Amino acid sequence: AFGEALKTGPEFWLNLQRDWDLWNARAKHKKIRPLAKV
Repeated sequence: AFGEALKTGPEFWLNLQRDWDLWNARAKHKKIRPLAKV
């Protein structure tokens, strides 16, 4: 497995997946336009 070959633990891979998911969510998130004042 990659972890054994690269001498990394499961936490590294979980953090990498979390960071990837957050990056994608932020990249796809559309900015919210403020409402016009009434």
